[in-house]
Amino acid sequence: MKHGHFLAFFSIVRVLFRQWGDFLDFGEGIGYKTKFLQISIGSIGLYLILNLIFLAQEGLTNPAQGGNLRITLFLLVFLTATLSGAMSYRYKRTLA
Repeated sequence: MKHGHFLAFFSIVRVLFRQWGDFLDFGEGIGYKTKFLQISIGSIGLYLILNLIFLAQEGLTNPAQGGNLRITLFLLVFLTATLSGAMSYRYKRTLA
């Protein structure tokens, strides 16, 4: 992936999570409690799909590092998705 594509990809991910965070902070509008879980799952799912697209284009290994697996990427994606899911679940419980 060219450097420009790489930056565009992660800019999309950053905007996605920023909008999700803004929704958590300021989303006290109509239907907020009922749509919260759908929006949370959708955001996390889109994040995972974007990372899968990156892996499909670039492969599971990183040739610049001797063909090793992208362990750091896997770890960070796993941690991000897990923590986002846990935070969403915990926040959803406070809405009830």
